[in-house]
Amino acid sequence: MFDLKDPANPVEVSVFANEIPFTWQEKVIVKTVNTPHFKGDLAVVSVQQTSRNNVNRPDSFGGVLLYDVSNPAEPKRLGFYQLDRRITGTHELYLTTQGNRAILLTSSPYADYYTSGVEKDFQIIDVTDPTNPEKLWQFDPRELDEVSANFNGYHWDSPDGKIRPVFNHSVITDNNGQYAYVSMWDLGTVILT
Repeated sequence: MFDLKDPANPVEVSVFANEIPFTWQEKVIVKTVNTPHFKGDLAVVSVQQTSRNNVNRPDSFGGVLLYDVSNPAEPKRLGFYQLDRRITGTHELYLTTQGNRAILLTSSPYADYYTSGVEKDFQIIDVTDPTNPEKLWQFDPRELDEVSANFNGYHWDSPDGKIRPVFNHSVITDNNGQYAYVSMWDLGTVILT
């Protein structure tokens, strides 16, 4: 984390979310949340393995790390939402609130493909209690009636006659956390309520 009081001279005040070996972190979202289990600044950090399911790296897992960063100089790990090792991990994510709930939305490209449907590319995780993240729902675009007949494995036979890749690359919500905008690569954006 950096102190930006003087934007021309940022000062590093702490480092966190680097404890899982053979991983890299792409995205960090921080929001102030107020839930029955946690009040403060919550950071969610995407974690991806450098090599998916590498048997030589048994301590490497992808998923999402959750930290209390209310005191930026002393981040405290609260929890870890771990994904199946066959998945590289969480690529991008978004954190939103709905009343006194904290909700995490994740993008894990090709999760459905690598786990034969056990895990899916888009997941909604309740992080109201950041020490105990719980999956609420997951989604894969092959579940859409409009396009399911056009799937060829993990690719989509698009109307222009080309075979196109489909995976969840990123997600964001509207300001109220009512709509999720899920980027499904060449399939386009799927809007969920």
